[in-house]
Amino acid sequence: MAEYTTDDWETPWAFVRKLEALYGAFDLDPCCTPENAKAPNTLYVAGLDTEWIEHGANAFVNPPYSNLGKWVSKASGEAQKGVQVVSLILNSTGTSYWHGCVMGRASEVLFIEGRIAFELGGVPQPGNRSENVVVVWEPYMTRCATRFGAIRAD
Repeated sequence: MAEYTTDDWETPWAFVRKLEALYGAFDLDPCCTPENAKAPNTLYVAGLDTEWIEHGANAFVNPPYSNLGKWVSKASGEAQKGVQVVSLILNSTGTSYWHGCVMGRASEVLFIEGRIAFELGGVPQPGNRSENVVVVWEPYMTRCATRFGAIRAD
């Protein structure tokens, strides 16, 4: 049996579809595996080192949580280059990446009511003990008043 970490957890398609209803169809998933991509264009190996705008203009990002700060910083930076970024991250409001890249830079934060049942191979995995949040960076925003809202996990 393969060993998995939370970096391997997949976002359920039903939750992705909810986000697409709000923000449009995603054309880029820069930090997925080939098996769990949520958009037609992917950058699995090189997502942190590649200009996203060359591959898509509406990115869905559920980054590996083991390297969350770098991915949040990258997402915020790519929005400055013209990409709308919709990111599913930990609700970690006390971290330096939150204060440096989300507060005053993201256009919207959706707090999730309930817990997302992340998947492995399309099978829901029980036991998500973390609170997650959706952070949206609109293209070319440098400073903004962040809007807050809510979305249900199921």
